[in-house]
Amino acid sequence: MVRYRKATKDDIEPLLDLIERGFSVESDSVVNQEKGREHRVLFSYLYSKKDWDPDWVFLAEDSGRLAAAVGFFPQRLFFEGIPIPVWAVSPVVTNADFRGKGYAGTCLLRGLAALRERGVPAVFLWGLPKYYPRFGFVPVLPRYKTKLMPGKLTENVQVRGGFRFVGNEDLPEIAALYNKGNIDGWLQPERDLDWWRERFSEIDIRDAFLKEVPFPKKENFLLWENNKGEIKGYLNFSELGQKVIVNESATAELEDAIEIVSLLATKIAMEKNLYIRGTPNHKLNAAAYRLGGAHINPAPLAGMIKILDWPGFLSFLLPLLNERTCSLANFKDGDCMELGHSNQELRWVWHNATGWEIKDDGGVPNCIEFERLFTKLILGFYDTFDLSRIRTRDINIIRCLFPKKYPFIWDNNYLY
Repeated sequence: MVRYRKATKDDIEPLLDLIERGFSVESDSVVNQEKGREHRVLFSYLYSKKDWDPDWVFLAEDSGRLAAAVGFFPQRLFFEGIPIPVWAVSPVVTNADFRGKGYAGTCLLRGLAALRERGVPAVFLWGLPKYYPRFGFVPVLPRYKTKLMPGKLTENVQVRGGFRFVGNEDLPEIAALYNKGNIDGWLQPERDLDWWRERFSEIDIRDAFLKEVPFPKKENFLLWENNKGEIKGYLNFSELGQKVIVNESATAELEDAIEIVSLLATKIAMEKNLYIRGTPNHKLNAAAYRLGGAHINPAPLAGMIKILDWPGFLSFLLPLLNERTCSLANFKDGDCMELGHSNQELRWVWHNATGWEIKDDGGVPNCIEFERLFTKLILGFYDTFDLSRIRTRDINIIRCLFPKKYPFIWDNNYLY
C-alpha cells in the first residue's frame, strides 16, 4: 500500500539513501555510483543548513519502504531587477524498484498544490523536457555555453590587469558586481553580502571537487584587478580533463571581459578547451565569441518554469510592464490590449493614472495550452511560430511589452 506524507527530520538518513540510490541508477538502468554519491554529498550539505525545513519534502512510501521524494527550496530570482519568490524544485527522485508507478509525479503535484496555497507564484527546475511538461512546466531555460579554443584566438589583446585570489575584504565588491549584473539579468538568484560571506566560509570544503557539488576552491575563485588596483570582475572555474569551465563570472564592462578571457585562455586554459557558462549576451560569453569562440547549447537538461498563481506572478511584473507601456506613447486612458489564442482571450485595460488593470476572470490564461504559450511570451523566450499563434491587433506592441531574451539561471550554486 502506498502512503504519501511530508518528511520529518527523522527521515534525513533514509532520504539521503533514496537520493544516492535513485541517482545511481539512470533511466536506462545504467549504474553510476559516483553520480549517486555526489548527490548524497550535495543534499547532505543542503539539509544541514539551519533554515532548511523538512516540510518542503514530499515522500511516497510503498509497503513501508521509501519509494520517491520531491523537494523544494525557497528562492528569490531577479527579473530585470525585480525580485520574485520563485522556488526551486529538487530533488525529484524515485527508487529504481518503484519506477513507473507515478509516485514521484504524485509527490510533485502535492508539493505544487501546497506551494500555491502558501502564495508562491512560480517554481523552476532543471530536468528532462520529455517528462516535466506533462505537469505544466514550460522549457524556457536552455543551458548555454561558449566554447573557445585558446590556441586559436582571433585577436591580440592588450591585457591591463591580472588575477588574484579572493579575500574576505573583497566580498562587498564582489556582491556589488553581481548585483549590478542583475539589473540587466534574467532570473538570477538574489544574493546579499551575508550570502557571499557564508559561501566564502566554505572555501576548500571537503568534496568540493565533485561535479555535482560546486563548492568554491580557493585557487579557482579569482578576482580580476586592473593595473590601477580596481576590482573589475570575478570568476569561478573548474577543470575537468581537457576542459576549463567558467561556472560563474561578472565584470564591470565588456572591455574587462575581453582582457579576462584572453588572459584566462593563455595562462590557465592553455592547451585545453575553454567553456564559459552563460548566454550569448553575457559579457564573458560575448568576449569569448569576439575572440573566436562559438555559442553552444549543451542540452539535454533544460530549465523549466511553472506559474502557479498567474495574478500573483503578474503583480510582481506590473511595474515593469507599465514602464514598457509608457514608452510606447500610443496608449490612451481606457485603451485595451487583447491577446487571443484558441477559444480564450486576455483583456488588459490601460489607465493613465494607475497602469494596467489585469482581472482574474479575463486577464490571465486558464487553459494549459495558453498557459504554456503565455509563459514563453511574458518571459521573452518565444519565436516567430509562437507569435503566429497569438491573435492581437498589433504584434509590435507584443514585442515591446515582452521583448525576446536569452533566459538563463546559473546552474552553479542556484540552490544555495
